[in-house]
Amino acid sequence: MKIELKTLTPLWTGGVDGRCDRVHETGIIGSLRWWYEALVRGLGGEACDPTDHQCGFDERKFKRPESDEPTAWQQALLQANICDACQAYGATGWARRYRLRVRGGKRTGFSGTLRVTPSRRNRGWFLGPGIGGMIIGTVLPKPQFNPATLIVPLALSSQCGGLGARTQHGYGVAQAKVLEDKEPIRVDQIMLQSLPGGDKTDDQGMPSLRNMFFASVTLETVDTRWWQDVDGLHNLSTRDEGKLTAWLETGSVPVSPAVRNQIRFERGLGLQDAGQENFVFGSTDRVCKMCYQRVQGRDETYNCPMCGRIHKSATLERTKTKIHVSAAYPLDESQWQVRVWGWIPHTLPTSVTLDREVVLQNLHDLFRDKQMWHAALGNRAAFIGLEWREFASARDGKIVKAADAMVFLRSLLIEEDEK
Repeated sequence: MKIELKTLTPLWTGGVDGRCDRVHETGIIGSLRWWYEALVRGLGGEACDPTDHQCGFDERKFKRPESDEPTAWQQALLQANICDACQAYGATGWARRYRLRVRGGKRTGFSGTLRVTPSRRNRGWFLGPGIGGMIIGTVLPKPQFNPATLIVPLALSSQCGGLGARTQHGYGVAQAKVLEDKEPIRVDQIMLQSLPGGDKTDDQGMPSLRNMFFASVTLETVDTRWWQDVDGLHNLSTRDEGKLTAWLETGSVPVSPAVRNQIRFERGLGLQDAGQENFVFGSTDRVCKMCYQRVQGRDETYNCPMCGRIHKSATLERTKTKIHVSAAYPLDESQWQVRVWGWIPHTLPTSVTLDREVVLQNLHDLFRDKQMWHAALGNRAAFIGLEWREFASARDGKIVKAADAMVFLRSLLIEEDEK
């Protein structure tokens, strides 16, 4: 089985020293695992939090199935303390069900970082060189490998989200094609039905197909140099002009800082305090797990302005954003697209009291706001359309309040005439 990835925006997979010098298999696999866990949770299956090391193969509880039927192995491994997600992507004592070898791609032609500082911001965003071009992967299956566990999360990330790291800064949009004997493999209903499922509906505060949103924004541009008006790109220092030119040679425009600046600082989502902002947008500061307020202290003891004195184990060293905004990539000579996706859990930390429905409605309305896009991108790019997908929501553009996660997934990945 072969995988072909054609990047639409640079891909970031990182390395030992934090530099993206080449495509790292571990970065691709880690991203696919994240998407697969979200799928499993959305379909009601078992997906642990891998950061807590909850799964580990218990040989004493494992009874080898008499048949090679996938469902028989699934139940046997669940009893041996390997959840549905770890059955495919590995845990202590149980290896991932495939190996991946990748080659190709070309590093973006600059060194250091491109600093993009939108209006009224001091620090700005720092963008490093990623990988662009065509990337080829070879999949080497192991026993009990189900192709759907790789193909479906790859399809979802390539059609609706992003692949690799730093997708919140615009990286990772890629067209994916899976080939077997040189023939394309397409996601179909049979493949989707082979994914593990169940009756669990609680997201436990983790990413799930049931708490995610996916949006595509279409822009109309007046000329090929429209990017010169983008907030933060119009005022680059001389030393960064060459870095921007190198980024533009990938075929994309780094608009994420300008858009994120609008939705976090300029327009806002109606968030009530710093804890809610840290929870939604992430933070590089250490925060309290219960209220997401910034904490101060050292060693094992910290002070939270809301919760008081807490132990280090009750804090998070850094928090990732839940909203990802891609770089802009072309659809044709005059139309461009920006992809936005993310997740707001139904289960919130104890003292984070944000209203999930209000946050998502505000986000949806912001991305439909022509004035917001004008403020972010300037005079030479105009908003002309938004496609919004969200499970069981009246905001969803295709299936209003569809309560079946499998139906929702099918609508994301399978064209109408293929159902």
